[in-house]
Amino acid sequence: MDYRSKKDHEGQIRVVVIDGVDSCACCGTHVSTSGQVGLIKILRIGTKKKKTRLELLCGRRALELCEERMDQLRDVSNFLSVADEEVPEAVRRLSGEKDELKHQLKAANRKAIDQEVASTPRQDGALVSYRDAADMDELRYLCERVVEKGVAPVVAALSPMEGSDGRINFAISSAELDLRPVCKGLNRRLDGRGGGKPNMVQGSWATTRGQAEAALKELLA
Repeated sequence: MDYRSKKDHEGQIRVVVIDGVDSCACCGTHVSTSGQVGLIKILRIGTKKKKTRLELLCGRRALELCEERMDQLRDVSNFLSVADEEVPEAVRRLSGEKDELKHQLKAANRKAIDQEVASTPRQDGALVSYRDAADMDELRYLCERVVEKGVAPVVAALSPMEGSDGRINFAISSAELDLRPVCKGLNRRLDGRGGGKPNMVQGSWATTRGQAEAALKELLA
């Protein structure tokens, strides 16, 4: 008889068969009635290899989990100063406010970049800009504006990678150079990863600001 089992067993094995669904070796405590199982709580339902997997708890463990979740819900409701049943709506409202603030911050950062580029004198060599806190989108935006305004023939924008231990994000743009060979050389030298198109490359390096700026000035000279 075919059944699922992750371990080898010796002796007699009880096989539980659900017609048209599955057959597997019994792996639970035998009870006289289903009521002895007590509370059953399905935690999640997932699909793996075209089969449905249920994760559940029952009896005392299910009750303890429900009590733990209620305590957590109470903590959140107290923190948000709303009733338990109002927590989902309060969280959605906070998420919407956060998204709006991020949009406003992005617009303000781009305005600051526009002003910075407008006040930067034109130069013949490469321009390297280091920003203490900027995401990859802002780095690309700065590079695009510098090239678009003709401030420099090639520009590199750098910023520490958030949540990393010593990595630096980079974006490099040029209207004249094919930057892909340069990017490969920088990646080898600065333990980096990344790439892109001829006029725009991006990625990150495991290096310091000083080492990155020195390598850029050497390879983009």
